[in-house]
Amino acid sequence: MSRAARDCCAQAPVDRGAEAGLGIVVIPLVRVTIATVLAVATFAGSQVPLSARSIPGAVWPPVSAADAATARAAPPATAAAGVAFTCRVHDSPAGLDLNVAAPDTSSGDAALAAPIADPASAPAAKLRATIAQLLAEHAFLTLETMRAVATRAPEQPAVAGALGDNSATLQAVIASVYGPSNGDKFGELWRRHITDVLAYATAVAGGDEAGKQRALDDLAYYKTAFAALLGHLSRFIDPAQEAQALQLHIDQLLAFTDSNYDRAYLAERNAFMHMFEFGDQIARALAAQFPKEFAGGRVAFSPAANLRLTLDRLLGEHAILSAEGMRVGLTGGPDGAAVRGALDGNSTDLQAAIGQIYGDPAAAAFGPLWRAHIDAYYAYIQATASGDASAKESALATLHAYPAQLAAFLSSAITDLPASAVEPMLAQHIDQLVGQVDAYAAHDYSKAIETTRAAYAHMFMLGEALARAISRQFPDRFQDLIVPNTATTGSGSGASTASNLPSRPSPTLELPALGGIPPTVPLPLALGIIGALVLSRVRRLLRD
Repeated sequence: MSRAARDCCAQAPVDRGAEAGLGIVVIPLVRVTIATVLAVATFAGSQVPLSARSIPGAVWPPVSAADAATARAAPPATAAAGVAFTCRVHDSPAGLDLNVAAPDTSSGDAALAAPIADPASAPAAKLRATIAQLLAEHAFLTLETMRAVATRAPEQPAVAGALGDNSATLQAVIASVYGPSNGDKFGELWRRHITDVLAYATAVAGGDEAGKQRALDDLAYYKTAFAALLGHLSRFIDPAQEAQALQLHIDQLLAFTDSNYDRAYLAERNAFMHMFEFGDQIARALAAQFPKEFAGGRVAFSPAANLRLTLDRLLGEHAILSAEGMRVGLTGGPDGAAVRGALDGNSTDLQAAIGQIYGDPAAAAFGPLWRAHIDAYYAYIQATASGDASAKESALATLHAYPAQLAAFLSSAITDLPASAVEPMLAQHIDQLVGQVDAYAAHDYSKAIETTRAAYAHMFMLGEALARAISRQFPDRFQDLIVPNTATTGSGSGASTASNLPSRPSPTLELPALGGIPPTVPLPLALGIIGALVLSRVRRLLRD
């Protein structure tokens, strides 16, 4: 303060009453200003690049500005899946297209005024489905690789190669969002846990107790390191919660090496379902961290989206268990009854889902019809294994007649799904089931695994088509958006209870909702609210 200013202040008379009145106005204004600054800083902090955040003790460097710039400028590499993937955070191929223009319904009442024309195309919705599909396939391929290693099965190189392709695709997804450097770090840790579970399987096969313990110790380290990496990449991921989730995943994988096959396939089904839950945690975090790139958070976790993910999960699991049943049927493995029991459990879940939507009579009709194609499939496997050409031809004729039968049933229940639209998809499913049997029987294990993966991915297309039609048929039960003030499940998600289809082993469908993602309040709106509060306070003071 200058001398003149000090003199002026010293000579000015002090009005204590005015000072008190000024304090009444200024102090709240200061408090509001501080709160505003903190709110703005918090809002800006959510947009801070990763280089500004770190975790104590982390062994990897944060993302540098140079790395981020290089990632954005780098041309896309070729992912193992071989299909284009684009994302507005980084450009990288990862097997699926998430860069689809769609309204941003992640916040704001205006976005809730009308339904979305194509909810499945919302970037956040595609992100959620993509991550779930990849992680669940990882669980299946890891379990199959562990089994092949432990039993020294001839398809071990083929299934291990498919697992490597899946890991490369997951790494490409991470790199497309966080840059190549963090993609490499993710890939290194991700492959480490695969190496460790395979080491465990090898030790089991050789009766090496010390090797088993080393693998378990390495997995314990991986669990902590990988959870910390996820927490480092996104502030919306709690490393402690992720460590717990990863421990469950590891336990489920290791359970498959037990000779109790019923327990082993129960663990596999649990692991498969857990990957959808784990995928939802990752998808919510990415949608919250990058709301512009992955717009449509309320669409991604809406009742309609929950329906789609449930059908995807059940149908995808059907394809996987069918492939495992094929493998056991052709090799005469000891786990045949356990595989068939798991497949029957999956069929029961699908039947229950139909019943909850369309009622018990529809479920009663669907169950035997659905199981008919599984029976014919097993008949084809047995005929192939025994070399019975006549029985093989009979089973094949039954399988080829099946798509028209199921399409007619589905179109009679789902009014917005013509039989002509769904029959080709069902025919493709049958062709893939038969194709994997023929390839495995011919000892072309690479083709058998490739066909199985294609059949699995196709089930997600079928699930999406069915979910879209059902949602259009029952828009009040399967809304496109999470709408505030609707009936909830008690979790505060705002999701309709109509989406709670049954699943096993969890008694209800309810996939995790958007809990934990703070809504983003636009800065002008925040300032407007603060201004209104200040004016209200001033008017109250004037009245007093």
